[in-house]
Amino acid sequence: MAKERLSKLQRQILEKIYNKPAQSKKGLKVCFGKDPLRQSLTNSERVVLHKSLNNMLRKGLIERLRGGYILTEACCDVLKANECHAGEKNISYKDYQQRLVKELIAIFGSLEKAREKYKVIRSVHPARWQHRRNFVLVKFIHEHCEMTHDPEDFIYMKKFHEKLNEWCKKKGFAIFKYEKLAINMKWELGFRNRRIDKRPKFAWIGIKWKIISDECS
Repeated sequence: MAKERLSKLQRQILEKIYNKPAQSKKGLKVCFGKDPLRQSLTNSERVVLHKSLNNMLRKGLIERLRGGYILTEACCDVLKANECHAGEKNISYKDYQQRLVKELIAIFGSLEKAREKYKVIRSVHPARWQHRRNFVLVKFIHEHCEMTHDPEDFIYMKKFHEKLNEWCKKKGFAIFKYEKLAINMKWELGFRNRRIDKRPKFAWIGIKWKIISDECS
């Protein structure tokens, strides 16, 4: 995968997504020299962009995240192999993921204030509700967990589910169903799970409880 050769357009798209996590398709107009707010793509440009994104999705270089695209760890390796740079900084998946979490938390903060002021948490469009649910999950992880990316670190899925719902009840959020949580963690946030020590218990890998979070230990 790291030897994957990228076209000029693919490099521009991936560098754009790297510099702005959860980049929308609208924001990728700049790869064609267009103003995202004032100019539209031609039909041929739309087709080229659509094909490029689908091609990179099939290869596992990017993933969809409600309304935008995020990079995978494999993609960062490919960018390094193609000698791509993010401004003056070198490509780093850890740095990218930290910025992604911070951006989601920043967006969540504004939504949290709207919830407290207008009490409209459940009146939003279903698609936006699902997107907002991911922010609730990300905020819990940000407060109580540490993403280490170390395969030796793990949290049992059942324990994670229990502590998450306890936290949701305290904060006034709707609780997560176990099956829905697994889908959100794997397909929306990119976490991996596996069986631990041949026991009938599965765990999320590359994540652990923060030491300061005694309630989650």
